[in-house]
Amino acid sequence: MNTKKCFVSIDLGRPAIWKVKPEDPNPLYLKSMPDWCILSPLVHHKLLPGRDSFSGKPQLVGIGEDFAVLRSQYIVFLVPSINVLQSLAPARTSDSMSYFLQDFLPSMSREFVRKLRYVTKQAGLPSEPGYGFIVGPDEPSMPAFPSASKGGNAIISTYELDTAITADSLLSADELPSTESISIHDSLILDAIQALLERDYRRTLLYAAIAMETYGSTVLEDSYSNSLNVNPPPPHLRISHFTLAGGHIKKKDPVFAYLAERSKTDFAPLLHEMPLYLSGKSLLVDNEQLYQKAKRLYKTRNRIVHRGVVPEEDTDLFSFSFSDAKIGLQTALDVCHWFGMSEHYPLPGNGHIELKRSELESPDL
Repeated sequence: MNTKKCFVSIDLGRPAIWKVKPEDPNPLYLKSMPDWCILSPLVHHKLLPGRDSFSGKPQLVGIGEDFAVLRSQYIVFLVPSINVLQSLAPARTSDSMSYFLQDFLPSMSREFVRKLRYVTKQAGLPSEPGYGFIVGPDEPSMPAFPSASKGGNAIISTYELDTAITADSLLSADELPSTESISIHDSLILDAIQALLERDYRRTLLYAAIAMETYGSTVLEDSYSNSLNVNPPPPHLRISHFTLAGGHIKKKDPVFAYLAERSKTDFAPLLHEMPLYLSGKSLLVDNEQLYQKAKRLYKTRNRIVHRGVVPEEDTDLFSFSFSDAKIGLQTALDVCHWFGMSEHYPLPGNGHIELKRSELESPDL
């Protein structure tokens, strides 16, 4: 029986932002995989010092009032023994380690990082991370929590700090049932933020507009479906029974059906007539300025889809610039919040925060 401890790593491809506190548990035990726990990024540099396979060593960015900020491109799990990994294989699997390496580990890594991306809103986390594992090293001891040095200050963006990986976000990601619980509009918003970070403004505006339309349409369709199932139906709607071929009966509101058909070629009914008819709310009535910006964003989306470019002289469209792309993305978020979205998405470009400089404790060689 092999009882040596194993370290399973998820490689994020580039350094991610972490925010750790003195009271954070290390290791951090998971509910979904009771035999697994996550090691603090404060010990990443001590785990495999000098190994080429762990070349992306973490960097301590700085110290805040009661926290430290690091960059590390790894999430490292501690597993009690290789037997735990072998036990993951389904019954009658001839080679349990091949199953772990070829099936379980790629799937687990992908699923966990996508859930963590949604929870933290750190849009740069990859959809297809790398992975690996080693057997045998001793569990690294937790160093003293870093303290500020006298070497001046470090700067970090507010967006990075707001979306940093924390102990709480790791636990929240672990508790999400699956990535299927993440709505399409949430993934699109994160993709739009990632595009903004990468200065791909065309993709930012495109994804923002699609996210706005997707969420609004979903909310209205759900509201309409619920109205069809209410008995008696809401008195302000015109729900009737229609006989279809074969004698089947279908309930439908011809007014809403007409507005929904119009919205396929004209974005405005999605913001005004459809919600006004269903619930008495209208974005045009509630916030005409946001209504006009949303129409402008959708017009920009149409121009991108059909022509791929936005003429500089066309002031009715959002331009391919950081400021306009950010306004377009904020417009999409504001429309989604008007429709009832509760999720908060920090955006890049909202300032910076000063931290005190410090250094990581040297690894024990």
